Amino acid sequence: MLLFDDSWTQFSYDSGHSLQFMIPERAASPFTSHFLTEESNRFTIKTGLVKIYHDSMEGALSCWLTERNCPYSAAAFDGTNVWGANWANRVATRVCDLDRAYSTTGSVSARGQQQAAKVLNSVVMAFASQWSQSSESSSVHPERSPSSDHNRGNHADLDVDDFGRNMQTTLWHQASKALFEASENMSFRVILAGIIFSLTQRPMDSVHMQSCGSAQTADPALLFNILNHDGPPIALDIALRKLQDHQRRFADDGNASSGGLRTSPARLQLSGPHKQTFGLLYWLAVMFDTLSAAVDRRQFAVSDIDSASLYTDTEATTVSDNNPIHIDGGSSDIVSVSGVDLWGTYFLHQHSRTGDVRKQHVRWPCSYTDAASCLADAAPVKVLLFRRVAQLQNLSYSHRSAVEVENGIEAVMAVYDHWNSSYGHFVDDCIRHHEDLPARIQSWYILLAGHWSLAVFILADLIEKLDNAGRTTPSNRCSRQSVNIVGTLRAGSAFIVSELGRCSQSADDEMSFAKTDFHHAVNKAALLTEPWTMVLVRSFGYAGAFWARKVSPNSGQVYCDMESCMVRERLRYCIGALSLLGKKSDMARCAAQVLQQAACKGANAHAVV
Repeated sequence: MLLFDDSWTQFSYDSGHSLQFMIPERAASPFTSHFLTEESNRFTIKTGLVKIYHDSMEGALSCWLTERNCPYSAAAFDGTNVWGANWANRVATRVCDLDRAYSTTGSVSARGQQQAAKVLNSVVMAFASQWSQSSESSSVHPERSPSSDHNRGNHADLDVDDFGRNMQTTLWHQASKALFEASENMSFRVILAGIIFSLTQRPMDSVHMQSCGSAQTADPALLFNILNHDGPPIALDIALRKLQDHQRRFADDGNASSGGLRTSPARLQLSGPHKQTFGLLYWLAVMFDTLSAAVDRRQFAVSDIDSASLYTDTEATTVSDNNPIHIDGGSSDIVSVSGVDLWGTYFLHQHSRTGDVRKQHVRWPCSYTDAASCLADAAPVKVLLFRRVAQLQNLSYSHRSAVEVENGIEAVMAVYDHWNSSYGHFVDDCIRHHEDLPARIQSWYILLAGHWSLAVFILADLIEKLDNAGRTTPSNRCSRQSVNIVGTLRAGSAFIVSELGRCSQSADDEMSFAKTDFHHAVNKAALLTEPWTMVLVRSFGYAGAFWARKVSPNSGQVYCDMESCMVRERLRYCIGALSLLGKKSDMARCAAQVLQQAACKGANAHAVV
């Protein structure tokens, strides 16, 4: 199905911000009325997809990526529009504006500019089409025995809307091909497209889906094979490499001299807003690189040194962690962060780079602005935890000494403790008062807490691995094991994630999130606004595996009836959340299927006892 061709128009959610996407033009034909209907249908589909992108990706970035929490930005932050009810496609629009300024240097040909626009369009459509599978048949019901569905078809739980699946698969492959063909295009729109595409899950083939649906085992190995389906983030790595090339070119342009034999291309003269946009885009890439490195146990594409420095001109200001400066309101230069201990204590300090006081101890009820500020300030602390977990992984793989490993564990636990004494209290409040929260606060805290919990799960596995392998000091190892720190980390995160699942069950018309103006494919529950589905799927998968292990007849654990019911209920919450995410994720649907098998096996064993 051809959804678009080479002609363009503009689509806008407000008068000042727009995204480009393609509307087909056709020659006059005897079948004009048929074509008009067909084009109207295409327009409706594309409008819906851009709306989904707006509600998910741009909605999440309103919390994760602002001048308030970006370490590469020194501009004052005004949350009036970003956190308001009618937020724009802010990041995409700013990157497009940056790209147009970049194109004036002649660094990208007219053909390259046209290609960049098409690539971004293609990726946005592929990203948003993940929600096109939303149908009742895609749900997995944890209370239903798999065998009860046999007469309805071997894979009834895995049936999805054919149109939605075909559209998602087609658009994913079109976007992948477009990015590959633009691999040498240095346009910022292509870079943004690569970042967005790295968050877009690859559809599973039908054979893989059927094998998951027909599996009659609750083997954890099968679950974690499913969670590893997406593979390495190649598109993200390419985008990161291009951003680093731009960063170095900016540094060269800033230090350019008239002497020497070598001549350089025309300098890229960026205005203050464009410099700020580059800083935001760079931080976006560093955040995703950090999470990806920890989740996939890989090296950072942007090293600690490269991520701790960002130069765009020769007058970049250096600041110290101990002496945060107040940037003059009229200055719009991106500052160098070489003097900031970016992956040290910078994000844990009370003050931000611009002198703003971080909202570290907010409690609900509070004002909407205070709630949004608290979650925005918590976002980079979550990134810091992932960074330190990944750094600890690197220490493990590089066979560093036990003392160095212990220092790495201590550094991670310092972030963990800071969160629990500050932002964790607000997350607990949000869970208790979920239905009383504004819709965007519901979305932001669930995504943030889901990401944080995944980092804690990874940390628990890593500490256990290091201790069991004798890679840590004996005294500290014994101390951790005596208080069961690994078990505490897992149990705490599993409980929080199951609570997020409970709060995020598919909303009926009376629930607050269903009453928002979010796209109907998104407003079933706040967790459906997650742009990086893989992260939440893994989080609920880890938590589900934790609870499934407890209900397993082979666990060796004996519970009273009340405890057993609680554990099985926690497992059902995780399965329900994965089932809901299964409306847009094959990975989630398969993970829910495997955990459902575990739930049924545990229930049957309990009934026999």
